[in-house]
Order: sequence, then C-alpha cells, then structure tokens
Amino acid sequence: MATAPMDDEEVKRRVDAWNQAGRNISAAHGMIRANREGWRDHLMIGGHIHQDEPRMVSHPDGFKARICQVSAFKEFDNYADVGGLNGPKISPVWDLVAEPAADENDPDRIKVFWDSDRAEKYFRAIA
Repeated sequence: MATAPMDDEEVKRRVDAWNQAGRNISAAHGMIRANREGWRDHLMIGGHIHQDEPRMVSHPDGFKARICQVSAFKEFDNYADVGGLNGPKISPVWDLVAEPAADENDPDRIKVFWDSDRAEKYFRAIA
C-alpha cells in the first residue's frame, strides 16, 4: 500500500500525536517512523545524544532507505556519565558512498565507511 509523502508539518503533527498517546517517539527514532509512514528518502541523517547507528528501513515494495543516527554532545556534557553510557566521545566521521546507478532496492546502494581511505578506495573502484 503506497502512502502519500508528508511535509514537515504533517510529520511534526504525527510525532506530537504519538507522544501525546504515550508512545514517546524520540527525535532519533522519528526518522525511522517517518520513513515507515511514507517518506521515501534514500538517505536520512539525524542526531542523537549518545548513540551512532546506521540502519536500513525496508519498505513493503522493496525500497531501501538508509537512516544514519549520529551521536553528538557526549564530550561537552555529563549525559554519558549520568546515564552510565560509554565515555564522553564525539562520533567518528561517517563516510557515505552512494552508487546512483544501483537499483533503489539494492541494499548496497549506499555504504557507510568509518575510514576515509577505505571509502575513497571503494568510490574509485565503482566510479
């Protein structure tokens, strides 16, 4: 079943409604929820206080969306200490390489690398 794309106000309205219903959708998980509710972005990048996480959201028709949740702020506050999380560190640099010629259902269309040299080698190999 296809869902119509939502504008920013519609997403905000839905997230507010979920939160009022006691579901507490965080900003970090909002990208996943928005994608499942109709956004068809190949790549969405957002922030989170303490966690880095690359995800792939698969739509019923096979479309694959990449969700990149980048940690931030850990070095500049005591959130990690108070929450018992791993030390105060800033996220490593994410190198994302997209292969536009690949089918939008291909799980390897966008790759995440944590090493810029490896990302460059891969990019040169597919270029």
